[in-house]
Amino acid sequence: MHLIRRLPEALDRPTAVAIGNFDGLHRGHQAVITAMTRAADAYELMPTVLTFEPHPRRFFKPDVPDFRLERVRAKFARIAQEGVECAVVPRFNAAFASMPADVFMEEVLAHRLNAKAIAVGENFVFGHKRAGDIDLLKRWGSYHDIEIIAVPPVMVGDNVCSSSAVRTAIAVGDMPQAARLLGRAYMLSGRVVHGEAR
Repeated sequence: MHLIRRLPEALDRPTAVAIGNFDGLHRGHQAVITAMTRAADAYELMPTVLTFEPHPRRFFKPDVPDFRLERVRAKFARIAQEGVECAVVPRFNAAFASMPADVFMEEVLAHRLNAKAIAVGENFVFGHKRAGDIDLLKRWGSYHDIEIIAVPPVMVGDNVCSSSAVRTAIAVGDMPQAARLLGRAYMLSGRVVHGEAR
């Protein structure tokens, strides 16, 4: 998988794009990426994800303790396993946070990413002050002949599958529920270092 850590000037190949934070790559994320890869196969597009570092929550709420479900390297390894060829990872900063919704659609999605199909969760919001939503994106896509795929929430029992739900399950020690939401056992990786030799 080709990893681009900024917004490209313009991708040469037309793309199908899945947009999301993809922390933990739970079953809801997997559904969005699967919808994107199916569109990529159908229209002969490059399967691409657009995600952000740091997580936008870290930008808007810097005082809230960070609780990543997995390290960044593991996140991209899982994304690559889903059949994604290109991951675009711009830095989420003040300029990105203040970008109007129409500029995000025209400049980022249409021009820089060369998107011809876009898959998002149906509650997706974007742009300055979250002014853009799925209805705006669909109207824009219809005008530009870009397919917009709104993926409904994935339910696990009575619970919506989300990164927050996974974090909550882990925080209370409900590892079976975390596994159901992730679609796999939760794993943690890190470097083993010398301790205090107690």
